Amino acid sequence: MSSLREKRRIKNAQSIHRVAINLAAEHGLDNVTTEMISEAAGISLRTFFNYFPYKEAAFIPPEMNFTQESINSFVTSKGDLLEDLAKLITPPFHEIEIDQQHLKRSHDVVKQNPKLMVMRVHFVHEFESKIFNAIVNRFKDEEQQKARHIAAVISATIRLSFETWIDENENTLANTIGDNILSLKTLFNK
Repeated sequence: MSSLREKRRIKNAQSIHRVAINLAAEHGLDNVTTEMISEAAGISLRTFFNYFPYKEAAFIPPEMNFTQESINSFVTSKGDLLEDLAKLITPPFHEIEIDQQHLKRSHDVVKQNPKLMVMRVHFVHEFESKIFNAIVNRFKDEEQQKARHIAAVISATIRLSFETWIDENENTLANTIGDNILSLKTLFNK
């Protein structure tokens, strides 16, 4: 479980992110300034820069991390790999407070701005690297290529889960991701 300070930081970053997305959806990214975001979020400009190094960073979700406890549990587990991956990956998605409309709005803002698309790709790649590191540690560095392949499949599954959830799912995002990860067990057996 994240510390109280870390949870507060995540919540504040999510609030600023939400405000930034709403402003960009209404006015267009190029017309939104850090001053506008700060004012709408009810924070000082200095506080904005404590969370984000520049304006565009506020349009990408805050970094997602696994707790050291959850990584240790995953690495040492002898259980089913996909079940353990679902247990590792879904908690950060339970912690983020996001709704379908916001995610759709965010997706639209990013799609309309090439710089944000590049930043989102980097965000996804960073998360995939964290998954890879957890898997390779579980495999004890013996099967790096297999770990890389699994991490890529899991990352694609998370992306597909987001896309599905935006448009049609009434389940929570975390449960959608967990269910889709577990569905990989039977995907190739049909």
